[in-house]
Amino acid sequence: MDLFQHANEQMLNNTLLGVRQKFPLLDTTLEGLEIVATDEIPTCCTDNEKVLCNPKFMESLTYEQRVFALSHEVLHVAFDHILRSKDKDLGDWNVATDAVINKILKDNGLPLIDGVIDMDEAQGKSAEEMYEIIHNPDKNKENSQEQDNNSANSSDTNNNQGQSSHINSNSNTNQGQSNQADKQNQSSQDNSKNNNQNNEQNQSNQNNSAKSML
Repeated sequence: MDLFQHANEQMLNNTLLGVRQKFPLLDTTLEGLEIVATDEIPTCCTDNEKVLCNPKFMESLTYEQRVFALSHEVLHVAFDHILRSKDKDLGDWNVATDAVINKILKDNGLPLIDGVIDMDEAQGKSAEEMYEIIHNPDKNKENSQEQDNNSANSSDTNNNQGQSSHINSNSNTNQGQSNQADKQNQSSQDNSKNNNQNNEQNQSNQNNSAKSML
């Protein structure tokens, strides 16, 4: 083993240690993976059995970026992205899976490498959901427009209900005022009736008193 190969292996082993420390749950996935240094590819990739890394590419990165690059490939394997690519456009599927993985790595504090996929809308989404967004942009635009319309209609309905309630409230207020006026009129009539009754009683007493005087 020459010094160059030894240096490459040492660099990859150190990076692998960083991945294990950052994501302990990937230990099981890593147990079945072979990490291979090769100049046959420009950056890094995986075939679901091996992770291939170009040493010159890895050397151009900071330590944390190397952890990002290796974690990225291991997560492809952990999430079964190759097996889940059946019947999908591979270009769009790769973008979708990269977006989901990179969002996870970014949220875990690892710095993105220049030029990688960076989509905030991947937050909380599965690879399939992101694939639909990327592969069928017109359909998703229509769904978004429909949701906006539904939201606007719901707002209009609530406003109309509010106005109707306000009208009913006014109607109830007017009815209450009318009832109160009727009660006041009735009370006045009752008072007048009582006064008349009292007057009648007084008059009757006076008449009885007059009769007593005879």
